[in-house]
Formats: sequence, structure tokens, C-alpha cells
Amino acid sequence: ILSTRLYEGIAMSSIGLPGAGPVLREVVREREKLNGKVHKDTLLAKLGLITWLLERNEWAEVVTLFGEFSQGIRALPDTRLRAVFEPILDFQNKLAVANVARSNSLLS
Repeated sequence: ILSTRLYEGIAMSSIGLPGAGPVLREVVREREKLNGKVHKDTLLAKLGLITWLLERNEWAEVVTLFGEFSQGIRALPDTRLRAVFEPILDFQNKLAVANVARSNSLLS
């Protein structure tokens, strides 16, 4: 059911429905309870929530979740999973830096 809820939240987010955030937060919360913080399904749910938050410029929460996400990736015991997630991690880092730079230029 949690996988279906994750896809529901992602679909809602992609068409701009405001209920996407609560759905994604629920999935992250329940995945953490069920699987722990360092599990591929939990990390995938966090990635969905991070993406939704980035689209809304919710930087404070993104920073917190991104830190948890980064630590979770590095703690994955399966090197194959780390290999899948690390490029995403790198992309998210670059996206955050670009957005901060853009925000700073808008303030100037």
C-alpha cells in the first residue's frame, strides 16, 4: 500500500494538486516506522518528498531532509543501491547550489 501511496503522491505532485505533500509525508513517516531510515524504500520516499519541496522552494525542510537522505545513501549496505542513488544525490546537490545562486542574484 505504501508504494501505491508514494506513486499517488508523485502523480498528485506532477499535476500540481496541493494534497501531494501530506501524502508524501505520510509515506516517509510510515516507511521510517516500517523499514527504518536507511532502507531503499524509505530513501525513495524521501526523494519524492524532497522533490516536491524543491518545487515549492521550501528550503529549510529540504536542507534537513537532504541531510538525512545523504546520510542514508552513504549508510546503505548494498553497493549497487548506493551506485543508483549517488548520481541522484550529486544532482540534488547541484540543483540546490544553482537555486541558492539564483536566489542570491534575485536579492541583489
